Amino acid sequence: MTERVLRKIVLSMSALAHLVAFFQFGFQVAVSASYQFQLSTNYVIVSIWLLALSLILAIFMFYSQPENRYWFLFGIRGLIIILLGRLFGDYFGIEMILLAVLIIEACIYLPLWKGIIYSLGLTLLIVFFHTLAIWFKMPFFNWSEHLGFIMNAIIIIGMTSLLQFQRKNQVSVTELNRRLDEATLKLAETNMKLQEYAISAEQEAMLNERKRVAREVHDTLAYTLTNLVMMMEAAVDLISKKSPKITEHLESAREQANEGLKEVRHALHALRPVQLTDLNGLAAICRLVKAFEKASQIKVELELGNAPLNFGAEANLVVFRLVQEGLTNALRHGRATLIAVSLARVREGLSVTIKDNGIGSGDAAPNAGYGLVGMRERLEKLGGKLETSSAVGEGFTLIAWLPIWED
Repeated sequence: MTERVLRKIVLSMSALAHLVAFFQFGFQVAVSASYQFQLSTNYVIVSIWLLALSLILAIFMFYSQPENRYWFLFGIRGLIIILLGRLFGDYFGIEMILLAVLIIEACIYLPLWKGIIYSLGLTLLIVFFHTLAIWFKMPFFNWSEHLGFIMNAIIIIGMTSLLQFQRKNQVSVTELNRRLDEATLKLAETNMKLQEYAISAEQEAMLNERKRVAREVHDTLAYTLTNLVMMMEAAVDLISKKSPKITEHLESAREQANEGLKEVRHALHALRPVQLTDLNGLAAICRLVKAFEKASQIKVELELGNAPLNFGAEANLVVFRLVQEGLTNALRHGRATLIAVSLARVREGLSVTIKDNGIGSGDAAPNAGYGLVGMRERLEKLGGKLETSSAVGEGFTLIAWLPIWED
């Protein structure tokens, strides 16, 4: 139940209580007349105006917000109840009706513990003024009525406070669930960033290893080929002089070439395990989807169709970032529980479609988000294009196409 609805219910109860108090007042005026205790007309008019003023203040409280204004209004209404109670001496009927609804309003409008203190204080103050009947020796004074009034007020205070406490606690649980959802979302995003960092770190390590092996190959080939060139030149000189050492020299050159070949094969063998084919193209997309599912617990349906294994050096990164952006948006903004990702070859290029079953939005404009703007710029740079469509409650769809050149 929202705060606005609860205030309307309390205002309706207050209006009903004042109506009942008005009829109760008329009944007591008639009873007083039958006991030859005629009230003055001015006193009756003032009492009716006090009831009307109390109701007006209750309506005004419905539209008020600051706590200091509440205290002012509650003070005036408490004073009105005490004044009305003095009219009939030891009769608690009208006071009990007005006090009951005032207790409910105090526990709703004020902080819980302040509302309880105000209600108990006003109850004791009303009883105190009624005990003045002892000093003035008013008839029909009965301590049991005072005790019953206090007990009824305490029961109303207890029930209203308990209901308000449960309501506040329920709001706290709702807030806790909201914070839990936000924490889960942030954790999933952090996990995805960690997965991305791990992939980037692995790629950087592999790139560094490739550079190291390339340096080794370069150094080995440079040394071996330099030696071969010098030995071939020496062999040419020996041939021109018809030296008998020509055979020995050529055999030495062959051994030098074989040794260099072994070094090259060793370097290529070290290079083979760090090929990046498992981090490019479809393999990279599959790995990204698997990491996303593990991090977010969201089901992703991946359809590869007739898409090639590799899209090309530049297209590989663009497609990877495109799928990553689509998955992240479905998680962060769409609150989706199912995402469909499909890739297919279309007209010398690659078509990528990402659709989720999230909350969607009424705004699928090109400038809806910085991430999509950045992806559109990357695609257009390669000659591709990006289209989006969305509707409230119908999820979000992202369709991209870009030309590809397989490596």
